[in-house]
Amino acid sequence: MTLNNNTDTNREYFEIFWPIFFTIAANSAFSIIDSFFIAVMGEEQLAGLGLVMSFVIFILAAIGSLSSGLGINLSHAYGAGLEERLKMKIYVGFFISILFSLIVFLLFLIFGDNILSLFDSPGNVSLYMKEYFDVWIYSIPFIAITSVYSKVMNTTGMASLKSKIVIFTLAVNSVLNYYFIFGVEGYLQPLGMEGAALATVLAFILQTIILAYFLNKKGLLKIYTKNVLKLKIISFKIIKLSAHFLMGGGLVFPIAFMMLNIAILQLSLDTIVAYAAITRIELVLLAFIMAISSTSSILISKYNGAKNKEGVYYIFKLGYKLTIAIVVSLIIFALFFGKEIGGLFLESESAIEIFRTMWIVFLVSGLITGIMGNIHTAFYALKTAKYASVVGFTRNLTMALIPYFATKYYGLDGFLISMITINTTAMFVALYFYNTKIKERIIG
Repeated sequence: MTLNNNTDTNREYFEIFWPIFFTIAANSAFSIIDSFFIAVMGEEQLAGLGLVMSFVIFILAAIGSLSSGLGINLSHAYGAGLEERLKMKIYVGFFISILFSLIVFLLFLIFGDNILSLFDSPGNVSLYMKEYFDVWIYSIPFIAITSVYSKVMNTTGMASLKSKIVIFTLAVNSVLNYYFIFGVEGYLQPLGMEGAALATVLAFILQTIILAYFLNKKGLLKIYTKNVLKLKIISFKIIKLSAHFLMGGGLVFPIAFMMLNIAILQLSLDTIVAYAAITRIELVLLAFIMAISSTSSILISKYNGAKNKEGVYYIFKLGYKLTIAIVVSLIIFALFFGKEIGGLFLESESAIEIFRTMWIVFLVSGLITGIMGNIHTAFYALKTAKYASVVGFTRNLTMALIPYFATKYYGLDGFLISMITINTTAMFVALYFYNTKIKERIIG
């Protein structure tokens, strides 16, 4: 492959990218659909859902970090044509994720009330948070399993099939959401917030069963009872790389997000509700950024395993250009249609105006984060994850502290300016590490 003849590479990239995007978007739509129906119930219910998402994101990010560490290991084996080692990594990754998810589930089951009490929310917001979260936590083990299975399907050429399965379960979730939240007269009592969470749990159980069926049909779900030494080595490699993902963002980012929520609670109810709506809409941007990151990670790892430096460089550039094109398009869309989108979720004119302003700032921040994320993808895929960990950890630690005090003393303006400043600084640090540590390895 040469950079002058990259049609096949582009096709390979987008054959992976679009199914991953639709899968992530569909999974994100679980929360968006919850928000759409819950918004009908009232602003306090919507605010409760928005605030509880800090804990949900904490759990999803931790599980995602483990599956990301597995995904890069799978791509290396797949790119090198090591089929048996690929199956062994799938086996090990499955049990590591299950064990981790069960520990997280038990922690939140036992200490959930104490953790939720961190938020001193106005009105009945805390009550609605608890109603949703107490049911949602039962989806944690199934989210862990689907996360592992998704990485396997992305790596082994089944991304399109996986996206269809996720979209199907999203449709099931949408139907269940409506009937569980509002009930069916004479047959089913309205369950409100608990109904929304229950619909999500059942949808993830269904998704787990379907994904397992197709992977088993392909012969990829194999049980290993021998080669204990190899299994230990593989476990160590997966855990080591996953630890970098955890330190770089998997654990610290959700804590930062939680602190952002606490910072927002210092402001008006209109601001809290607008923020809650934005955290749902931002899932669309997150889907694009994560799809770019996942696709680039798979292909950079694959080409690196095949010793194809030219391919590594081309994929790195393509991810960078795609990030800028998509996020700039979303910023332009928000400038023209921000109020209309806000009106889908909010009634107050003040809340809608706050929504539009915050959304544009969040998108600009997302552009900076996306550029930085593309550099981090190269760090992870080229086995130099420690640099991404340093940048990610520092950025999220400052994000957990500075916006709170900026909001306390300067209100909403302080909150938004601090976000942009922190992300911009982190991006330049990432660029420094890129130029000094891995640029030569990518360009060759």
